[in-house]
Amino acid sequence: MAERHACVFNGQPFAHIVVIYKDTPVSLLVADRGRSGDGDWWRRTASHVMSADEGFQVSSFRSAGHAVFVVSTLPKADVEEIAQAAAAPLTRALSES
Repeated sequence: MAERHACVFNGQPFAHIVVIYKDTPVSLLVADRGRSGDGDWWRRTASHVMSADEGFQVSSFRSAGHAVFVVSTLPKADVEEIAQAAAAPLTRALSES
């Protein structure tokens, strides 16, 4: 883990964890789905990978009342692999908190 902190984007608070994988920063953003005023947005958040602006890849999954986003400039396959590897431990940790 390179860094961790709390931040806010568009009024939504996130836990932001930065790790380094293949010499590249990877952001794990964890948001409480219960705090969002846009319930439809959270319902649409399913496990998927999509290309975002400026070469970023984003993978997301829902876990223990949270939405988790993995964001990096790494190739799509790497971002998806990180998300899959993080899903079980994050789910466990979030369910215990």
